[in-house]
Amino acid sequence: MSTPPRAQRWFQVGLATLACVFAALFGSAQAVDVTSTGGLSIQTLTRSARNFNANVGFHRASYIEFQVLHQGKPLSVTGSDGKPRRDFRDVWALSGTPQPSVLAGDGQSWYVITDAPSGPKVMSVTGGHQGHAQWIDAPGGPGENFASMQVRTDTSDARTLQGGQRLLLNRSQVLDLRSLRLQALDMTAPAGYEWAGHPPVALSPDGRQLVWLFRGESNHVRDALLLITDTQHTQNAMLPVDLKALGIESWRRPTADWLGQHFEWVASPDGIRRLQPRTAHAKAVWNVRYEFGLSAPSGPQGVQPRYRIWPVKPSLLANARTAVIDELRADPAPARPGDPAPTQFTRLSMSVYPVVLRYDAPRQTLVVEAPELDPLRAQSAVNFIGELIDAKLAEGTFRPHLVEAAAPKK
Repeated sequence: MSTPPRAQRWFQVGLATLACVFAALFGSAQAVDVTSTGGLSIQTLTRSARNFNANVGFHRASYIEFQVLHQGKPLSVTGSDGKPRRDFRDVWALSGTPQPSVLAGDGQSWYVITDAPSGPKVMSVTGGHQGHAQWIDAPGGPGENFASMQVRTDTSDARTLQGGQRLLLNRSQVLDLRSLRLQALDMTAPAGYEWAGHPPVALSPDGRQLVWLFRGESNHVRDALLLITDTQHTQNAMLPVDLKALGIESWRRPTADWLGQHFEWVASPDGIRRLQPRTAHAKAVWNVRYEFGLSAPSGPQGVQPRYRIWPVKPSLLANARTAVIDELRADPAPARPGDPAPTQFTRLSMSVYPVVLRYDAPRQTLVVEAPELDPLRAQSAVNFIGELIDAKLAEGTFRPHLVEAAAPKK
């Protein structure tokens, strides 16, 4: 056996040294197969890398990623950034599918990988509320998000998903395991409302509609919305709700029992069940909007926060004025040239905050606003008066000033 030349020996030593340096700087990986389905298998990669922490300085830390193998070879998918990706934060085998399949996620997008007869097939779910996954038809109702949003340090949980037949991915698409089909959801809400951050409140008895809680920009529990999305068609319905009148004082997640107490699913002529109010409080004969952000109109100071309640009689203006003077210690302010009649318009001064109460007759609406104040002070003043009016309605004092039938949300 011949001895390699000195230059070649030094070159081999140099490569070995360089490999050690890269392993120290960028870490190493140990692969272990954990489960398989058909020709697909899931492999864990325990990586070790050098990190810096202000408390302990430089140190080595281990974390776990996953790969999906087909016939023993790692599979790559195209990520949301257009680049190939084969390392994942979460991977599970799916049960109850017509073909062996796994669900893989990188913290942003989801990839449904199927062992099809023609070879691996990949369906991607991008956008939406990234990195979220939850069952919508679990025995106890829609579940919490079970996906890991952080880098994993262990794999103590099972690598096979069980618990239902339909998965909500990124809060934007529903995967039916029985057919391996994806259905997009329409989560569009009116301007001025945003998702309250909770999983769906409930699934309809026919299994096709999800009920979500949305909140107004004012973050006021009296200004909430139930958005009903259809998992079979991209259409939705909306029901305005006063959570406080229905016993909820904060933006916690309502329960399915709460929904069943105040609302019911009623069959419509087209055969689809619709969510409708059941109790008197749920059938409130007035509508309220706290418009503090995108839904607020523009005024001399920029965004002009306002409170609206409808349908009401003109008499509510005088009664609300009296309540604000008596209970919020406001002072009457003199009318100005060009002001409408006192039955339709009044000025008040809350400390040094000028506010206006006016009655919009064509819309049967009482409006509270403070157009001379900057948006922050105007919002504070309007909110105080709005809460007082809401409280008077809840206790019944202002009920005689409501019009009989409620108008839809405007």
